[in-house]
Amino acid sequence: MYDNISYNIFKNELMTSVNRTCVIGEILKELKKTYKNLLNSNKGALITEWLRLNSIIGNSVKIRMQNRVISGIAEGTGDMGELIVK
Repeated sequence: MYDNISYNIFKNELMTSVNRTCVIGEILKELKKTYKNLLNSNKGALITEWLRLNSIIGNSVKIRMQNRVISGIAEGTGDMGELIVK
């Protein structure tokens, strides 16, 4: 059931047939590259890629925490992955 749904999503998005084996292979290649970066303590490369793909950076955000609300512009992430808001 889900196989057919994901196939149709890829097919509709790319406007062409998709070889699922190739897609899985590409995903595994990227995971292997990311894992190697982590093993080699190359957090910088991973963080740089994360920030490049992160659609929230540069946008207005509102964070609700317990009894307070923090509003501002998402500027990046800290060393521990926390969101930096100014």
